[in-house]
Amino acid sequence: MMAIGFTLKAQELGLDIQLRPRFEFRNGYKTLRGRDADPASFISQRSRLGLTYQENRLQIRLSLQNISTWGDKLQGAAVDKYATGLYEANANYQFNSVIGIKVGRQVISYDNERIFGEVNWTQAARTHDALSVKINPGRDQQLDLGFALNADEEDIKRTRYTTQNYKSMQYAWYHTNVEPLSLSLLFVNVGYEVELESMLKNNYQQTFGGFLKYDQKKFNVDAAVYSQQGKRADKDLDAWYASLNLNYLIAEPWLATLGFEYLSGTGQDESLKKNKSFLPLFGTNHAFNGSMDYFYVGNHQNSVGLKDLYGKLTYNQAKYSLQLAPHIFYAAEKIRNAENKLLDDYLATEIDFSASYKIQKNLTLNLGYSQLFGTESMEQLKGGDSSLSQNWAWLSLAFNPKFSILTN
Repeated sequence: MMAIGFTLKAQELGLDIQLRPRFEFRNGYKTLRGRDADPASFISQRSRLGLTYQENRLQIRLSLQNISTWGDKLQGAAVDKYATGLYEANANYQFNSVIGIKVGRQVISYDNERIFGEVNWTQAARTHDALSVKINPGRDQQLDLGFALNADEEDIKRTRYTTQNYKSMQYAWYHTNVEPLSLSLLFVNVGYEVELESMLKNNYQQTFGGFLKYDQKKFNVDAAVYSQQGKRADKDLDAWYASLNLNYLIAEPWLATLGFEYLSGTGQDESLKKNKSFLPLFGTNHAFNGSMDYFYVGNHQNSVGLKDLYGKLTYNQAKYSLQLAPHIFYAAEKIRNAENKLLDDYLATEIDFSASYKIQKNLTLNLGYSQLFGTESMEQLKGGDSSLSQNWAWLSLAFNPKFSILTN
């Protein structure tokens, strides 16, 4: 670093560190627990080191991270169970005031992160190996175009892509502001590789729609509508999504929210030839549909969908915040038991509480507790015993120092 310092001109090197240990107590997390299931408790940790290099129109970002569970490494062992890997590795070049490109492993996040998000709650988070073109013609407008092509390794002929990921992706995102309104339009085409009759092909599914927000000083409302078409696995896809959120600033620092989400589903009828289940692709799904992650966090795919009626009461000060968020969940399609009896579409009620306290500039304490009250219909979907107490608690410390190493 000292040697570089003698030659750098109008350049900057920044360093950021993130350590995030988190304790969790899981007693019915993600699925209803049964009578023979004891609670699980553990401490996971994200350890991340990021480096940003800036020179005029060029920015390069490298970020290393290790995800571990306390105790997963044998004391004295030379090798960690989970290798440290690249979370980000990208270059961003601005050709002029209108057009720029970003290439490499990168975070893709838009709007409220329902379709594209960083998924920062999970210790590993999410990035994409992609090329994105950013066009900013001014007047509060922006157009992003993205492209991705994935493979397991360098090949001399086409072989089956075995990583649990999409094979290819193309997207376009357009955003404009006309205060107090803002509008975003999104189109995503994702291809998943399948093998049919010893031949490899891609099944493509398209997600398209818009996100609208009306923002005033004490009141704001946002709404989104998306449709999904194409093919998922061996069925034609015809699904849709809608949401509405009303936020009202009662009085500083109290904020009240009332919201509803609808994700279409497929009824439990094998004669149906279409898949009608909406999947929120690469969204930060932990932020939606309850903190206990019963829906769309690696689960509840190609199922009966969801109707989520929820509220939030948030108290937000400079150093600390509190939030209480109840959810009432219903299935969007019919549920039947093993005897083909039609069950109630009411699935569960969940109550989430979370709190955050900023100890100092780069250190924050976070905690949360959730309780879920399930039904027979939830048992049919998830298994387990709804008569038992289902709860989850967590406590986390986040260390996030950022500083500039060198500027010239």
